[in-house]
Amino acid sequence: MKFQIELLVTGEESSIDNLHSYYEFTIKEGVPVGSTVGKIGSGKAIKFEMLSESDNFEIDKEIGVIRTRNEMRISETYLDIRVTNKVNEVSKLVTVLIIVAQVDNNALFCLQNRIDLMVPENSPSGTFVDILMSDDNNLTRYTLQGNPAAISIDSNTGIISTTAPFDFEKESLYQFEAIAHRIGGASVGCQIFLYIIDKNDNAPKFKSNNYEVKVYEDAPVGEVITQLEVIDLDTVNEFVFEISIIGNERSWFGIKPDGRIFLRTPLDREYMAVHHLHIVIYDQRPPEKTFKATTTVKIIVLDVNDNAPQFVSPSAFFISERATSGTIVGLVHAVDPDMGHNGQLQYRILPWSNSEGLFMINPVLGYLLVHYPIDAEEQKNYHLLIEAKDYGVPRRLSTVVSVTVTVLASNKESPRLRNFYHIKIPENVPVGHIVSQITDTVTNVLFEIKSGNEDDYFRISPTNGIIMTNKRLNAAKNSSYNLTVSILSNNNTRKQSSIVLIEVLNIGVKTAQFPGRVDIILYVGENMQGTYPITIGTLRAITADRGLNGTLSYSLIQGNSTLFRVIPQTGKLQITGPLNYEMQNRYELVVQANDLTVPRSFNTISTVTVLVMDVNDNVPIFEYPQYYVEVMENEPVEENLTLLCLKATDKDDREFSMIR
Repeated sequence: MKFQIELLVTGEESSIDNLHSYYEFTIKEGVPVGSTVGKIGSGKAIKFEMLSESDNFEIDKEIGVIRTRNEMRISETYLDIRVTNKVNEVSKLVTVLIIVAQVDNNALFCLQNRIDLMVPENSPSGTFVDILMSDDNNLTRYTLQGNPAAISIDSNTGIISTTAPFDFEKESLYQFEAIAHRIGGASVGCQIFLYIIDKNDNAPKFKSNNYEVKVYEDAPVGEVITQLEVIDLDTVNEFVFEISIIGNERSWFGIKPDGRIFLRTPLDREYMAVHHLHIVIYDQRPPEKTFKATTTVKIIVLDVNDNAPQFVSPSAFFISERATSGTIVGLVHAVDPDMGHNGQLQYRILPWSNSEGLFMINPVLGYLLVHYPIDAEEQKNYHLLIEAKDYGVPRRLSTVVSVTVTVLASNKESPRLRNFYHIKIPENVPVGHIVSQITDTVTNVLFEIKSGNEDDYFRISPTNGIIMTNKRLNAAKNSSYNLTVSILSNNNTRKQSSIVLIEVLNIGVKTAQFPGRVDIILYVGENMQGTYPITIGTLRAITADRGLNGTLSYSLIQGNSTLFRVIPQTGKLQITGPLNYEMQNRYELVVQANDLTVPRSFNTISTVTVLVMDVNDNVPIFEYPQYYVEVMENEPVEENLTLLCLKATDKDDREFSMIR
């Protein structure tokens, strides 16, 4: 016969929360009436009630101790016990299985010199262990010698029972002697070996609360990147490792049963440079009593040179045929998302596209310069192939772009200057930065700065009127310069002049701004259908500048760079995979807009809040995978009698989570 108890939860109270829905105890046949079988729970405000009818067992209503009422003549039985909190009448239904084991012949005293006994650790005081029996009618009493304090014997009946709980982790085997005394003073002894059965009563523990691992982004799938070591004093463990989906949304990593973390999908440092994994270990599987421990693993993805440079600058430039050697044609600029030497670039003009050597390029900054005089009548357009190559190890990656330089013929007319120019530049522009060009008219003229440049912070190209910085600027030291620029044409001996006011901006001043509200809110449905990546919005920043100063590049500087990305050239914000409302329904991203000057002159940031909208994509789940109900046949049943209370949950939100 089996006794099964179902746990019925009608409320919550801390004093009964720790109760299990199932208990199992073992006793030996022949134990005396009143022997302790086991104990359920504890607490002064708890009462215990046995719902099953049983002639063999009873329960103490105050302390939850189950005892025998008759001699055992059964093999096993199930009992239903209701545990109730006296304060608020919250109750639970508990199932207890009692197994009645046959008496081991090892316990027949004097038949052999050794008896092996076993008792589970943490068994309550009074737990029956075994009975020493003999067919010698001259035996009068039993005693133990050298026994542990937690074990005793009834001198008349030979029943061995516990007087206190044992702890397997402290001692797992005890050896002592049982002595049977005969009439007349003679005695006979027998060696007892008491084995303590280990129970799961200790939580596992990771050797470290935090791990840090480094792995190259080109590591092959399946490679083991670290081994987690666990300590557990128990010996009955069945370890189960789990990696939280938070931090492992795209299942980059897996974990083996022995705690080895391995790579499941390829890594990409440019997508995510650091992964934070949350690891949980369970020492048993439900419904067994289970303990758990947690740790975090920080995985730093090391860069490899796996990205070639990408050009982001214009591919067409214009220059006057009067331009002299050293005149700046324009800035050629490429970007490389790799780190360190892998992302550092070198520029060069491929020789076969510049066979006459008319142009040259600054290999570090990318400035395209005039090398020798150019004649528009000989050739108007020059097509140059410019290579950007990184310094990656062990291999260097490169990209080639075609650049067209159009030579403009000189104008015979005298140039016309405006009376006043107002120019703003940030203080952190590099030496050689182009500030402005005084006139677009290409002619045979001579430019010079007549006044306002006593400290030589600026210089002007005498042939094309391009003003450039000559020293590093400091807005705190001097925030404006008032230059007088003159121009003299070969066809006009009268000099013209113009005032150029240059305002130096502190680098804290942002000339590029996101319009309207600084904070942006986007609503996105979970599990969107389509081919990823999917655009969910477009970032737009505005600037009054032109050219490279007014060309903006967008980037994601903070937030989940695994699920979100920003296209630098267009500002499109995209998701790279489906979002899950139940795992995370809100994301905070910080985006940035930069101009393309080198180094970057100014930037602006904005916060983007992505709110994930719930859809009905989860099915209800019952609390337990199986339910058992036992009903006696031919027994009268009360009307509206509750046999079982079912509970199910749904991970969806609001109306999608209502269960009917």
